[in-house]
Amino acid sequence: QNYKTLQDHLAQTTAKLKAGAATNFDRLRVEVQLNEADSEVLKADDDHAIARLRLANTMGLERDDRTLQGELPVPSKDGIENLTQDSLSNRPDLEAQQRRVNALDRTSAAQSSHWFPHLSLAGNYTKYNNLTENLSDWDRYRDAYQVGFYASWNLFDGLASTARERESVYQRTQAEKSFEQTRENAVTDFAFWKKRYLYSLKLFE
Repeated sequence: QNYKTLQDHLAQTTAKLKAGAATNFDRLRVEVQLNEADSEVLKADDDHAIARLRLANTMGLERDDRTLQGELPVPSKDGIENLTQDSLSNRPDLEAQQRRVNALDRTSAAQSSHWFPHLSLAGNYTKYNNLTENLSDWDRYRDAYQVGFYASWNLFDGLASTARERESVYQRTQAEKSFEQTRENAVTDFAFWKKRYLYSLKLFE
């Protein structure tokens, strides 16, 4: 609509220039505004096409060329203007990253325990007869049992356990840094999109 208005304005300015009621400067100024409006129309078309592609990708589609039907809701700042950053704590992606950091922390602790011995409880019970050769002499059978602990160490495995330990430490550090960066970006993105929405709302009005 703005582009069409400037086209009409340019036609009127050109007519006034021929009648001597306007100058070349007036006509040049309208032409510059018209060129800027033409660029804005092209940018708006590109933004619309990109938004449609992103919407399709969000829905899990490669593309979606269906015609939009229905009416869009009227933008309102109700619920947006008083929205605070406290709502960021409910974001599922941040919670998932936090749990991943906790899981890698436990994995790192588990990998670092390869120097500790492996302990196990064992027990054995045996009933035997070493006095006669007859299997049916039940009164000659004796009982034997043993209970104890077993401990084993893997003192050298080619440093494979040490490598897994260091790998888990670095994975935890990477996940922790990624979580911190995402959390910091979330605060910035929240402030940016809130201001962007209120600006777009004012522009719409």
